[in-house]
Amino acid sequence: KFWDVEPRLDLLSARDEDEAYLAAKPGKKYILYFTQQGGGTVGLNLEEYEERRFNISWINVETGKFHSETVISGSGIHTINRPDEIAHWVATITAQE
Repeated sequence: KFWDVEPRLDLLSARDEDEAYLAAKPGKKYILYFTQQGGGTVGLNLEEYEERRFNISWINVETGKFHSETVISGSGIHTINRPDEIAHWVATITAQE
């Protein structure tokens, strides 16, 4: 739910201007949007959550189709690479229960 998250650009690193935007409820859920003009890679700060694992699901904004799903561990800054640099992409990143 979009009303459960708030803008959190402070959790992104290696972000170019107008490359990516983040809304989050830290430790629980994140919505990462890559613009079409962006370079395609940012760092996501998960340093406080080393005990958690997170699912990342990609959606192509232009087609509405899911692309892939992966799992990452919390802790540190994770490099998030979008599937390609042609389309707009949204990643939903959610903590596993």
